[in-house]
Parts: sequence; C-alpha cells; structure tokens
Amino acid sequence: MPATQRERRITKKAAETATPYATKGRKATKAAKAADDDASPAPRRSARTTKAEEAVPAAAASKKKAAATTKATTAKKPAAKTKAAAEPAAKTKTTAAAKRLKAPARKAPATKAATTPKVPKAPKAAKAPKAPKEPKPAKEPKAPKVVKVIEGPLAVPERKERAGEVYAFGSGETGQLGMGEDVQDAAKPKPVPDLKGVPIVDVAVGGLHNLALTADGKVYSWGCGDEGALGRPVAAGEENDIGEIPDSQTYDFVKLAAGGSISLGLTSSGQVYAWGTFRGEQAGKLGFRPGVEKVFAPQLLDFPDFQKHKFVDIAAGDNHALTLTSTGLVYAWGNSEQGQTGFHRHRLESGLVPMALKTIKATVKAIACGSYHSLCIDEDGDVWTFGANNFGQCARHESEQVAKPDMIRFPDPDTMRAVQIDAGEHHSLVLLEDGRVLAFGRTDGHELGLGFLRLNHQGELTNDDVFDTYKDADGTVTQHKRTKSSIARPTMISSLENIAQIAAGTHHNIAVDKAGKAYHWGTNINSQLGNGSDDDVETPQAYDFSKSGALVVQAGCGAQHSVLLIEKPGAKKAAPAPATAAAALSSNANGAAANGQANGTPAASQDADGDTPMKDASQS
Repeated sequence: MPATQRERRITKKAAETATPYATKGRKATKAAKAADDDASPAPRRSARTTKAEEAVPAAAASKKKAAATTKATTAKKPAAKTKAAAEPAAKTKTTAAAKRLKAPARKAPATKAATTPKVPKAPKAAKAPKAPKEPKPAKEPKAPKVVKVIEGPLAVPERKERAGEVYAFGSGETGQLGMGEDVQDAAKPKPVPDLKGVPIVDVAVGGLHNLALTADGKVYSWGCGDEGALGRPVAAGEENDIGEIPDSQTYDFVKLAAGGSISLGLTSSGQVYAWGTFRGEQAGKLGFRPGVEKVFAPQLLDFPDFQKHKFVDIAAGDNHALTLTSTGLVYAWGNSEQGQTGFHRHRLESGLVPMALKTIKATVKAIACGSYHSLCIDEDGDVWTFGANNFGQCARHESEQVAKPDMIRFPDPDTMRAVQIDAGEHHSLVLLEDGRVLAFGRTDGHELGLGFLRLNHQGELTNDDVFDTYKDADGTVTQHKRTKSSIARPTMISSLENIAQIAAGTHHNIAVDKAGKAYHWGTNINSQLGNGSDDDVETPQAYDFSKSGALVVQAGCGAQHSVLLIEKPGAKKAAPAPATAAAALSSNANGAAANGQANGTPAASQDADGDTPMKDASQS
C-alpha cells in the first residue's frame, strides 16, 4: 500500500533525527547522545501515527541500522582536538616512534648447535728458563761532606822523645799509686812495678787517676775508674791494676790531660778525644755530652765546630775542660757553676757542648785548668783568668767569681812574659820566660811557697791581726779573726830559679828546673810531697838525686798523690825541655785534700828500691 504524504514526512523526520549522530566528530560520547535524547521531545503519537510507524518501510530500518554502525565507530575514535592541542600529541607520537626505530631489535635466541667432542690440546712445550738478570751495580756511597779545616799559625806538638820511668808517692786509696792492693801509701817516690822499663814520654795526673803515654803511642791508665776516666772497663777490685787502653796506638796521641772524672787525648792530626764524664757540684752527674752520661773508651769529639779546627793543646779541670785551636781560639765546656768555662749557662746540660771563648781579645798560645777556674796565656805573654776567685786564685780582689776572662797584672808588666801556667784548687802558678815563678791564691796550706805570712784583706803583708766582717742571715754584722789567708796579687817565689816546668796539685806543688832537679812545697798530710814525712812544707825544698845521677824529666800532682818521670843514668838523654808554653805538662789539681797546719823541715830520704838516694836540698 503506498505510503501517504504524512508517513513519508514522518519517515524523513526520523532519518533527520538520526543523522547528527552519524555525522558527529570524535568527541561524541554515549553521554552526549543520552543528553540529546532527553532534550528532544518525543513526538506525539496518535492512533494514526502509530499505525503509520508500524508500517515504516524497510528503507527507514536500514538507515537506522547504518546510523547505529556509525555511532559505534565514532565511539571508538576520540573527538578531534583543536589544532593547538593536537600538535604536541602528534610530536609525542613521532618521538615515541623514533625511539622505537632507534632501539635495537631483540636478538632471537641462538639455536644451540650440536656439541662436538673437544679435542685435547697438545701440552705446551716447557719454556726455556730466563737468563738471570745481571745484578744492578751497587750505588757508591756518598762521599762525606768535606769540611774545610781552618789552619792557624800554631802547630800540633810532636810526641816527646825524652823518656823516663814512672815513680809515684802519696795516698793510693783508689789505686792511683799503681802498686797493687798491698801498697796503699808511699811516703817516698817508688817505681810503678808494671811500668818498669817502659819508656814513658808523658804523664797526666788527675785527682784520683793517671795516664801515661809511651814513646810508641800506647796509653796506660790506673786509679779510680768508676766513671770511665781510665778509658777502659774496670771491674770492682781492679783499680790497682795498670792496664793499656785498648787499641790506644791507633789514636796516635801526642799529649794527654786528666781531670776529676774526665780525660782527654790530643792526636798528631790535631783531633781531640775524650772519655769519662763531668760532674756538677750541686747537680751530681752532669754527663759526657748531650744524651750521653759517661764513656768508657776514647771517643772523638766531633762537634760541628770541632770539625772546622785543628787543635794544639788540651787541659782538664775537676769537671770542665779547655781546648786550643791552631788559630789561638779557646773552646770550653763542662761544669760552669763557678764560671770556670767563661760562660754563664742557664742550664747545666748546655755546658756539655763546647763554646768558643771570643771574649779574649788576643791570640791564645797555652791553656790550663785548676779545679774550678781556668788560665790562658796570649801571644804577648799575658795571662787571662776566669772562674772561682774565692781565694784570689784569679788574681782579683773584689769578687768571688770572675765570670769572663780577665787579664791579670804582673808586678813588672814590661819585662814579665808567661810561658807556662798551672793551677790547683784555690791557687795558681805562672812560669816566666826567665825561669822565675809567680804564685797567687790561697796560702793557709802553704800553696804559694812564701812561708808563714800575715795578710790583710787586700792580700798585702801585715803584722796586724786580720779580721773578716760577716753578715748573718738575720742581718747581724759580726767580725771574726781571719783564718782564710790568700794573696790575690801575683807574687814571686824568690827561692825558685831556672825552672823549666811547674805542676800544681790540689794544695801542693812540684817544680822541675832545667838541670833535672825537683822542688816541692805545700800541704803534705798524705805524704804527697814524697819527702818521707807528712808535715807541710812552707817554702820549696829540693830532692837531690845527684848520688845516683837520676834526673827528673816531668812531674805531675793530683789531689793526694804525685808522679815523677825519672831518667836513670845510661838512658838516652836529650836537652832539657825548653821553658815554653808548648812544653807545659797537662797536670791538674782535682779532688779534695785535707789541709795540714804543722810546719816542719823535711829530712833526708831514700827511694823505696834503694837505688836512688834522695835528700832535701836544705840538708845538702
């Protein structure tokens, strides 16, 4: 039945209603469709339209089906974005695609091939052993730094040629006589048994020990050695045994010096060796050098300054030492509590390093040490002193101590020239070039050989009673009759003439003249004068060896003993040693000795072996 015009209009309306959903863009969604359906009013339905709708031709149904298909396709695709929003999305897709192209393709798993049985490898041929590398040549040791030695006008002395035998006397409580345990004292000179027949050319006498140098350079030592002063180990009970310092010939010593617990040796090349130790009066042991307490064998003094110089003289005091360079410069070290080194030391340990005495404005030619003071002779023959001066031993009136070297005044400075010096504990001796002797210092032990004298405070002779003024701790001033006698002014010992060598002990002295006669004076409580008595001797008295023809070559004095080097008849003789500074014997006064006040005249005496009769010059 053909559709009416109204039916065709309704069909067309239905098709138009479905068309927007078929032509919508990507943004159409089910929600939008639902909203449109709600907004579109449903058409009125009448009986006639219902009937017409039921008779919609197949074409309308076909269009509706096509619209549904379009809707489904549209729902799968997102709505089109704006141009501005679409461009970043397109770039992102392009970048992701580019990354996928760049990424390496995954390798397909390799298919395992069929395993083939391995053929065993042929064993490698043994390698030929490598030839040993040639050892690298040893590096040559670096040559020691050469230190330029400063040469001066003074020459190192040669070892003396005139030899003699050693005689000793006095107290031997510490083995200083060298006569064994059975002989502890000797009132007269006795030969030292172990050195009989040994040609000794030099002796050095310390407070309680001795050193002897042979013609061929050997060194023997004996006496107290508990602090290493003997230069060799000494067991308890062996103090009386004389022994040679091991390998002493290798040092080639030409001169020796002995102090309290210190010993020195000067070599032919101008080097200085030392052994033993220094002590401090208040601090006990001071030491040998920084970090070393004591040394039992000769040790080279290799201080930096010592490497620059050649030395020509040595001297040792109780606890200090001096050396003299070829340029005339004095080095001092050791205990300086009394100013005996010429320096004020803030620390005692610093005194163990030698320092140059540049305060002596002259070239020094000879040196000597007392117990606590020192002396020097300059090129003009003047004498300089420094150290303890409590008895005027430095020839100064006004001070108890001379802190730095000071030149003393001779009675006749225009004509007097010193050639040798030596000192004891509280006195000093000066040998002049004309053979006379000056003395100054303590007198109550007859150390100056001037006889019994009454002296005032200025050290001048007086017949008046002498008083000293004292201030006690509470400030009380009192006067006491003077018991301490001294002369601070150099005074001539009138009975001595033509002297060649002087030796000062702690409180006694011996002088040897150019004819080989020996003179002695001073304290004698331990028979250290060797005159057969223990009485003090006020003025010099001579031993007379004329009957046997024996001559005294050298003398040395310690604290309580003495040593003589005697040349017997038939021995090789030489001209007597000239009275020069180079001929000075390095004997020193060290240790302590008791003072004797009794006066007496020595009697004639004879030596122990009966071969050398001796009598005092006053008896002849």
